[in-house]
Amino acid sequence: MRKFFTIAILASMCGLIFTSCDKDNPINNGGEKETTFTITTESPMEFSAEGGTGVIDFTIENPIEGLQVSATTESSWIENISVAEIISFDVLVNENLEPRQGIIVISYNEANYQFTVNQLAAQEDPLPDPVINITSDNPASIPATGGECIITYTIENTIEGVEIEALSEQDWIVINDHSFDTDGQISVAVLENEANVERTAIVVVSYAEVEEEVVINQAAAQGNDPGIDPDVVELPYLSCLYFGNYYGATEDDYNYSIILATQPDCFDIVTGSVEILANSNYLFIDLYSAKPSSTYNTYIQLPSGEYTFDYNDSAVAGTFGNYYSYYVECSETSNTEDRFTAGTVLIDQNRIYVEVTMEDGSVRKFSCNNTYVDNSQNFGPDDFNTNHSILTEDLNIEFTAGLITGSNDGDYYVIGKDNWTVRLADRYHNHTITFDILTNPDQTSIVGSYIVSNDLSNEDMILPGYVDGYYGDTMWSWYRLYEDGSVYGGAPIVDGTVDIKDNGDGTITVDFNLKDDKGNTISGSCTGENEVLDFSNYSASAAPAVKKVREYVTLK
Repeated sequence: MRKFFTIAILASMCGLIFTSCDKDNPINNGGEKETTFTITTESPMEFSAEGGTGVIDFTIENPIEGLQVSATTESSWIENISVAEIISFDVLVNENLEPRQGIIVISYNEANYQFTVNQLAAQEDPLPDPVINITSDNPASIPATGGECIITYTIENTIEGVEIEALSEQDWIVINDHSFDTDGQISVAVLENEANVERTAIVVVSYAEVEEEVVINQAAAQGNDPGIDPDVVELPYLSCLYFGNYYGATEDDYNYSIILATQPDCFDIVTGSVEILANSNYLFIDLYSAKPSSTYNTYIQLPSGEYTFDYNDSAVAGTFGNYYSYYVECSETSNTEDRFTAGTVLIDQNRIYVEVTMEDGSVRKFSCNNTYVDNSQNFGPDDFNTNHSILTEDLNIEFTAGLITGSNDGDYYVIGKDNWTVRLADRYHNHTITFDILTNPDQTSIVGSYIVSNDLSNEDMILPGYVDGYYGDTMWSWYRLYEDGSVYGGAPIVDGTVDIKDNGDGTITVDFNLKDDKGNTISGSCTGENEVLDFSNYSASAAPAVKKVREYVTLK
């Protein structure tokens, strides 16, 4: 409820009479004009512990000549009271852990009004988060025969009642029941490695909400080093697409589509298509893990562990599926595809080892000395300068009746960025500009500044336009011209900047300074109602734009 105070003052020959009254119902005393003093600012006035400046507004009807408004306080933390057309004052920082209240006495002649000022208490400094320091070797090295691995640690900023915990998803790692009996150390039993490849496990050490990972590397069984096995086919290049849990049996089963090959960057991570070359070899592995990729498709560290072939494609963690797993050998003139009936994939921090049984009963072995994929520079084609623009000179566009529409489709490409499609149009002209924008997933609007780029290491960006080489579709950001409702030409946007601001009245303004693929400048501005809708909360479980594909294209 708003509280306003009015003081009515009557001047007479015999002195001054002061009373409180409603200004809409003035007191009339013998025809004298009524003087009305009104505080129009709501009381109490609230301040945070940081303090600040307050302003009290007032009005005077029929002021008394020579009479001034005064304001005083006995609260030492309210300072610099100034009275003019308004009353201003400063509230000092409250360093106490209790709230406080002060009174400003406002006077006009002999009438006084008490204006209340409330200030919140200072907040106690939050306790610092705990810190886990692993003091033993990380990674730890264990022989093939196994044994005990002691993880030592210290904890900073301990919390009363909270205990250290440790777990591992690998079944050859056993956290001993007595592991925590000795303060500052965790005892881990490592079982014997009978396989012909070294293996890696992760032990997650946690305290409260804080986690640290300890890597345990175990050597291969002696005499079985696949690196010197003449039957092992070395495939030096690793490509990978990450699909999150969309294809998994449960929300905790994460899908990695892997290619080991004799050429790099096999995947188009925009479309999911695969390009293979003559005289090349490709091993496709449809892998499922309990560990997600924290950096999505942008940077992928394959999760260590052992994965077994699953003919039934159950899509559960610890397996690789049947339908999307196969081996392709390409000669100069033809391709041969071989499928599996059984097999194992072993992944440690630095190496992938695959042993599979083919349909003809033979056993094939493959290896790749890489487990990390950087897709940040592999988003879209390498060369955007293909001269598709129909422009012959610079173009400046002022949208006189702007329409701004679009939507946020969430993490459309599974790269940890939300994908906004925004279209600028003009009610009176036959042209549009479409932007494909990538933003931080926490961003709830398109307001911001952007550069045109396909480098995923950028936080926010606009994807450059190009023409799809397979279907001839115009992709991502384009300037388009229309005739009779149909597109008859346009220009891909390959460089430049875009600034989008909120005008505070339901409209937004988009200022752009762009380049097409012929070097022409496309500049201008568009203001219109903000009709760009955020559907990201509804599309979180939707199918990603990038699909798993069973087909591949041979390039010679």
